[in-house]
Amino acid sequence: MVNSLKDQVEEAIHAITTLEEKLRSLLSVVEKNQEALSKYYYEVTWVKNKAGEKYYYAYLKSKTRRPSSIYLGKASQEKRKVIELSKVFRKIEESLVAIQELREYLQEVREAFTKIKDIEPYLKTT
Repeated sequence: MVNSLKDQVEEAIHAITTLEEKLRSLLSVVEKNQEALSKYYYEVTWVKNKAGEKYYYAYLKSKTRRPSSIYLGKASQEKRKVIELSKVFRKIEESLVAIQELREYLQEVREAFTKIKDIEPYLKTT
C-alpha cells in the first residue's frame, strides 16, 4: 500500500514539474514581450468628429521615437484588453508560486513514505 501511494505521489510530482516548466516557458515569452514594450508608454488621445463628439484612441508612444507610436484602436476596448491580460499574467505568476509550494510539500510526503517503507518490516506483527 505504501508503494502504491508513493507511486501516486511520484506521478503527481512529475505532473506538477511539467506544469511548472510550461508556465515558466509561457512567462519567459511574456517577459520578452514586456521588455520590448518597456520602450513604449500607453497613451489615450481624443479627436472630435464633425458633429463635435469626442472619440478616444489608444496608442503605444515610443520613448525612443522609432516608431513614434503604434495605434492600438479604440481606447476603451484596448485598455480593457491590457488590464485583462495583466490580470491573467498576475494569476499565472501566483499559480506558479502555489505550484512550487505544492511540489515541495509532495516531495516531503515522498520522503515520509520512504521513511515509512524503511520501518515497515518492523511494524508487521507475526
